[in-house]
Amino acid sequence: MRRLRILVLSLCVTALVLVARYVAHDVLGMTSSLVWDDMQVITTGAAVITGLMLAGVLREYGDAQQLPTQVASSLATLDRLIRNTAELASYDASRQTAAVLRLTNLIADWLYSKEPDVEISAAIDELRAMMVNVERAGASEVYLGRMHIELSVIDAGVDRMMAIRNSLYLQSGYTLMYVLTGIVIVLLIVVDFGRAGLAPWLMSGSLTMIYAYLILLVRDLDNPFSYGRRAGAAEVDLSGLRMVSDELRSRG
Repeated sequence: MRRLRILVLSLCVTALVLVARYVAHDVLGMTSSLVWDDMQVITTGAAVITGLMLAGVLREYGDAQQLPTQVASSLATLDRLIRNTAELASYDASRQTAAVLRLTNLIADWLYSKEPDVEISAAIDELRAMMVNVERAGASEVYLGRMHIELSVIDAGVDRMMAIRNSLYLQSGYTLMYVLTGIVIVLLIVVDFGRAGLAPWLMSGSLTMIYAYLILLVRDLDNPFSYGRRAGAAEVDLSGLRMVSDELRSRG
């Protein structure tokens, strides 16, 4: 049902517009001097700004799809580097590996809104501080360098997910899109298409459906990291992060 949410909401908006058009024209007998040719400029403008917004959020969505996998891969690599270093230097790395597992679970819980942003930052800082203990235990510079690289990738990936999750793509673009499409939908209620029969209803309904669907799709794609009760229809797959969590837990 969640996958059909955008379609259902679009159909509801379309139904409301058609009911309003029926009341205005058939019940109240309203006549309008506005014809379809008069609307073409504003419908074109609404289509252009909506298309630009959709292109922008699709580009960001493509980047967002890779972030959880990149973070998960770096977490697994970091854990492996810590364990290999512990074997070579003969020291107990249980605190560090436990911190990696805790960070993995924290990221998953944070994406489901179970943990605040500050907890993720604190866990990353804690793990970075633990690298000092790894260095003191006699880890080679090569291993230490790779650990810091993987930790930087994790930090950058989480920051990027946080930015996408907590902000809109382009606030001014949203405002213009809402205004123009809102005007178009209102005009579709009163416009005189100059035709009789079923044609005006098909044109009003189809155009309303298209604009409503595109707006809802843009909003859904703009936040691909909303899970749980707030989940939409375009959430990024977190299976890679869950697999890494299970793998780290099995390593002990």
